[in-house]
Amino acid sequence: AVVKVQDGCDMFCSFCSVPLTRGPIRSRSLPDILHDVREAVAHGHKEVVLTGVLVGAYGRDLGHGAPELADVVTAVAGVDGIERVRLSSIEPTQVSRRLLLAIAETPKACPHLHIPLQSGDDQVLKAMRRPYTASVYLDLCRLAYQMIPYLAITTDVLVGFPGEDEEAHRRTMEVAREARFARMHVFRYSARPRTAAAEISAQVSDEDKARRAQEMTALA
Repeated sequence: AVVKVQDGCDMFCSFCSVPLTRGPIRSRSLPDILHDVREAVAHGHKEVVLTGVLVGAYGRDLGHGAPELADVVTAVAGVDGIERVRLSSIEPTQVSRRLLLAIAETPKACPHLHIPLQSGDDQVLKAMRRPYTASVYLDLCRLAYQMIPYLAITTDVLVGFPGEDEEAHRRTMEVAREARFARMHVFRYSARPRTAAAEISAQVSDEDKARRAQEMTALA
């Protein structure tokens, strides 16, 4: 069963229109979440996927002393009848040490994190308005592998972002190899109305996008 824990996003990545359509961050209360989990159990579900538009931001809008995502994971795992708890996609900057510890110490928490990379090139990441570098991302992967036994990390990679050249594509391939992803969702850049990336003049050709996507998929 999928249980939504929050809605809204304030990241405003240059290629994404989600903040324009979903609005500000809104977290659900922990009692409301647990109610939905118990309802899922009553309908025969044994696995719950905690999801949201920006799931790692859970609790940020609830005030001082509010629960964090790590607290949600442990609380949901404590519901009678639940055997597995899984997280949906979470941003690299929002994977806290506390969350990693909660997953590691909660037997019912699946050892899986979906952490979008998007690009392994620092200049492209900057143009995407992604708040991390390739080295920061890889450091996070190393820490996560170290803290959580048998961890699988999956990811999203966007190829053909405006201004991405062959060297940037090659760097992304290198980072993907080093990160040892269990699975990669590879998709081609396409312009979204009212986003900053749509205004960049150095658009990548459809042919190059297709080839890079094929190469990245082969690596995956």
